[in-house]
Amino acid sequence: MRLENQKSYLKDLEQSIDDFEKTGGKKVWMNQVGVNTPEMEKETWEMGKEKFEETIQEARDFIREKREIVEKAEQQLTGAQ
Repeated sequence: MRLENQKSYLKDLEQSIDDFEKTGGKKVWMNQVGVNTPEMEKETWEMGKEKFEETIQEARDFIREKREIVEKAEQQLTGAQ
């Protein structure tokens, strides 16, 4: 059962990476500022294309490595039964 949990966790991680990749490494927030006269202020965060692509690749490599470990463990358990 533990391997099933790990597989599910890796699938969730992969979905998170997919969602993050859709942002293009950019995010916009609206902040309420001002005490007497509240206003909305736009705040933009940007990662930078090179760093963004590097981060996505590292995350996908990490998931691939962990998935291979889980699959090998699964094969060992199946072979042992």
